[in-house]
Amino acid sequence: MRRTRVADALSHYLATVSFLPQCVPSIVIGLAFIFVYVRFPLPIYGTLWIIALAMTTRYLAYSSRTMTSALMQVHGELEEASQMSRAPWARTMRKITMPLLAPAMINVFFWVAVHAMQELSMALMLYNPDTVVVSTMIWSMWQNGRTTDAAALGVMLILLSAVLLLGGQLFARFRQGANP
Repeated sequence: MRRTRVADALSHYLATVSFLPQCVPSIVIGLAFIFVYVRFPLPIYGTLWIIALAMTTRYLAYSSRTMTSALMQVHGELEEASQMSRAPWARTMRKITMPLLAPAMINVFFWVAVHAMQELSMALMLYNPDTVVVSTMIWSMWQNGRTTDAAALGVMLILLSAVLLLGGQLFARFRQGANP
């Protein structure tokens, strides 16, 4: 895997494009997904896949920048040493690069999961009665006057977010203790 600090034109362009969803409100992204996937021949409109794709688009910038900075911290000499010992590329990835990138990948997963669970406007634009997610369920309960149920589900969502974050911290401490 080759990394350079000087970005070529394509990587610079892709880095810029990955940040475009940050300039657009979530509700506009949801509306754009409706317009695109109603006419697109891929039948994902009205499924959970369109919500997942919209969330991926929304949080792509954070995850790509985190992984880019983590990858830049892995020195190329480690991979060169692996190549000098005639290790195949897949083994280098599995034994050297991926273990060093694992903490960043885990942090990105937890960060995106916690933020995506709380995303309402995109989910409201893209859900239907068959594809209800927690945030739209809370909204629906609140709209129907079931405020106590919505509050209880909101507290459960907060607790789930806290458990995810605490689980990530415990995993990081466990991993740090295993590798002194």
